[in-house]
Amino acid sequence: MLRLGKFLAACVLLWCAGGGPAPAGELGGGVQDVRRVRWPHFDPKTGKRISVVTAEKAWPEDGKTYRVQRPKVIVYGTEYEINVTSESGVVKLEGRRGVACTLEGNVTVRISDPGKTVVTAEKLEWVASERILRTDSAVEVRRTDLAVKGVGMELRPQEGSKELRFIQFKKDTQAEISPRASTSGIFSSVTGKAEPDGEEGEEGSPMFISSKGPMTINRDTNVVSFEDNVEVRRQSFKIHCDKLTMSFDPETRKVKDILARGNVRVFGAENGASGDVLSWDALSGLVEVFGNPARTWRGPATVAASTIWFSPKDAKVLWTGRAQIYAPPEGPASLMHFGGGSQ
Repeated sequence: MLRLGKFLAACVLLWCAGGGPAPAGELGGGVQDVRRVRWPHFDPKTGKRISVVTAEKAWPEDGKTYRVQRPKVIVYGTEYEINVTSESGVVKLEGRRGVACTLEGNVTVRISDPGKTVVTAEKLEWVASERILRTDSAVEVRRTDLAVKGVGMELRPQEGSKELRFIQFKKDTQAEISPRASTSGIFSSVTGKAEPDGEEGEEGSPMFISSKGPMTINRDTNVVSFEDNVEVRRQSFKIHCDKLTMSFDPETRKVKDILARGNVRVFGAENGASGDVLSWDALSGLVEVFGNPARTWRGPATVAASTIWFSPKDAKVLWTGRAQIYAPPEGPASLMHFGGGSQ
């Protein structure tokens, strides 16, 4: 009885020190079967709870590593709670510094935000000391107004923030912005209003953005960026470029401007433009293209100049400096030189 009392006391001390759970049974070969385990982690400076890792069952591999069944991670500190579940995983203890949990098999992240965000992956790691969720596997994020697929992801909640501050998809990103985004105020300037071109009340067309490189959402800078072979599509409108950034107003969360850089090509139903840099401003609604030279065309007519503006609303085209206008040929092709003007 005395030995049993010492054993239970040692288990309680071990639990309080964060060194691991107390064993609840024995499997064959001396392997301990630990049931209903729990590893909380607190900020060493403030004492606030950062996260808690639980599991239905665990098997210790050494003093600091546990193989776990049906683990669950709850991340605190933001306005919206983050819950992560999977079929199995590995928990590594780092003393008072934190706990790292690798979740494997049907990993699902649910965030209690208005967008009902759900993240799915085959493998995901939570590192409490770094406050980061990350994966190198294929991953998908779905909200009511946005869906993103990619390979590899980093997600960083920030304490005291109302939302996630940093999300990055590492490569092969495909994003679909729903027309519902126009009602949320986040992507309304991009997707436009719902288009009643079908049944009454039917929503407009979604916008698709893809890139070979990373997609980053940074709430500290209010910028969403795409890199490497970027393509934007919405109905007949397309943009190709090396890098695309979308800046948001921190108050209204609407798009302020869009900047496309490197090998820029823009295609509309009847016209297009190309250059080194494209800038779109939400206030004026104008698209500005810079290049050496920049070009815009409608049918067979082409204007080449250092700077070209065009308005998507009324299809007017303006340019500055010396321009070359390739007019539609009536007979042989003609090349005319003009100063600044409009078409």
